[in-house]
Amino acid sequence: MEAVQIDPRSAYYRINDQTLYIRSAKTTYAVSEIEELDGTHYTMQKGYKIIEHACLRNGSSYQGRAQAMKELFNLKQNPPIPIDPNRDLYVFPTQAPKNEDCIWVITKNIKEIEERDRSSIIYYKNGKVLRVHLSKFRMEKLCAHLYKYHLYFRQP
Repeated sequence: MEAVQIDPRSAYYRINDQTLYIRSAKTTYAVSEIEELDGTHYTMQKGYKIIEHACLRNGSSYQGRAQAMKELFNLKQNPPIPIDPNRDLYVFPTQAPKNEDCIWVITKNIKEIEERDRSSIIYYKNGKVLRVHLSKFRMEKLCAHLYKYHLYFRQP
């Protein structure tokens, strides 16, 4: 098994414009794998905690942002989360947020979504690909909710 590089100086991974997704690491050396436009990073933080810290750095808890999205748009579960709307950083969970198999998909660099075998294939601007176990219909609903969010908060 290949050794994984973890930067011990970094207490928290910070979601940025390059972040594509966060998922459980398939290694004993790290808890989460973070895919970025230019590479893969590993951390001992759980994906949910990375998202929670990103929300807090931008003025609200994950629960606060999730509750606001549910209330504003009458959503029942796993809404898309505005992490930093000023930088166009939004995320959605593919499963229950604290589920170990949950993948956190950041929407900023998505180029296209294609359906295949009741799953969705996400194509990113840099050519990277991610398969998630959500239907294309569900993915399109999540994107539609983000569009509604943009319209709701659009400046006149």
